[in-house]
Amino acid sequence: MAARIAYMSSDAPNPPSAAVVVERLRTEATTWSNAVTLQAGRIGRRHRKRYLEPAEAEALEIDLHFFLVALVRLRRCVSRVGSHVSAIEPSLSRHLRSFDEAVPSLAKLRNVSEHIDEYNLDAGQDRSVSRRQVQNWYMDSSPSGGLIWAWLGERLDVGVAEGGATTLYKGLCDVCDSWTRENGAEHPTRPPDR
Repeated sequence: MAARIAYMSSDAPNPPSAAVVVERLRTEATTWSNAVTLQAGRIGRRHRKRYLEPAEAEALEIDLHFFLVALVRLRRCVSRVGSHVSAIEPSLSRHLRSFDEAVPSLAKLRNVSEHIDEYNLDAGQDRSVSRRQVQNWYMDSSPSGGLIWAWLGERLDVGVAEGGATTLYKGLCDVCDSWTRENGAEHPTRPPDR
């Protein structure tokens, strides 16, 4: 076992190139963009029902938490591309700021959702969030008829969040496509422009 560990440490891989980072994280962002759309669709279908059975209300709450996960992971992918490829960081930072403005409550909702066990014991880091808040949420409707999730004193408009995520993802694709063309790297999933 010791020989294997020594071999692995002396044969550490080189960090991925900028082109590899762009492609890998763009692919990962595609997954999470699709997850945002999937979860928003599930949430919307349940929200359109006039009366929810208790099991459907519980499923809706679970879908809302998975919606948060998808939003956060999409945002993280975009942020990571910028932090690893300095040439496109300013453009991606602008897209991230726009997304954060569209979904200002995301960080708080994500942090509590991720550490909900601690908050249920009144042991969460954000002392402004009580166990009582964690255990209570309600639904409202946006002017367009979409779902607003009211939780922790925040109101997350699912349609606005989904739109912000779509815009963020499209911004990532545009920035990555432009960078790929400028750097002579071909996009492996598309035929080269000729």
